[in-house]
Amino acid sequence: MRIKIILESPKSIVLQVGFNSIIQWFIYSNIKDSWLHDIGFKYEKRQFKLFCFSSFLEKAQFINEKKLFIFPKIVSFIFSSPVNWIIENLASKSFTTKKISIWQNELYLSEVSVLKPPQITQNEIKIRAITPIEVHSTFHI
Repeated sequence: MRIKIILESPKSIVLQVGFNSIIQWFIYSNIKDSWLHDIGFKYEKRQFKLFCFSSFLEKAQFINEKKLFIFPKIVSFIFSSPVNWIIENLASKSFTTKKISIWQNELYLSEVSVLKPPQITQNEIKIRAITPIEVHSTFHI
């Protein structure tokens, strides 16, 4: 399942380089149970969180001298997980948060919408990733 979260601010949103950790903070602070952050899903020696999220979908102006991004007043990101309770938890708790202070910005949750799953009608599909894909394995054969 995938959802799109839209946040609004009364003025342009200014963020430092490395702001994706702020989105991650928003996610973990709006999931009721710290179990997902602290432990997650275990398989042998590994721990998995079983969710992913995009960066902000809107383009920002980058101020190189100050290492700052200036976003428009409305920003959004995609959150997805194969585990429905994680998404339900994030969506429901997000609505109880009135104001979100992120760095020097005041943001308000504007909308959470469920995105339709893609319809796969062929044996081949073309995927456009909105965030980098990292693939590695620690399994030894």
